[in-house]
Amino acid sequence: MDIDITPEKLIQLIYHELPPQECIMLLEKLSQDDELYATYTELKEQTHLLSHVQVSPSNTSVQIILEESCSSSPMEMI
Repeated sequence: MDIDITPEKLIQLIYHELPPQECIMLLEKLSQDDELYATYTELKEQTHLLSHVQVSPSNTSVQIILEESCSSSPMEMI
């Protein structure tokens, strides 16, 4: 089985989302292709950085959502 190696496949490999047989084949191709391995390494570093990012909404956004949720209470729709 020959697989098309896309960035999506490499990301699936990083997150352990591939079937074992496909994973083995991809790892073999990585060991034979320096350019592909460089892409894999870069993606792995980026996913590692993403796992440490925490994003929170601004206080203004939270306030707007709270105000909207209060203004559309079920009792007002009756």
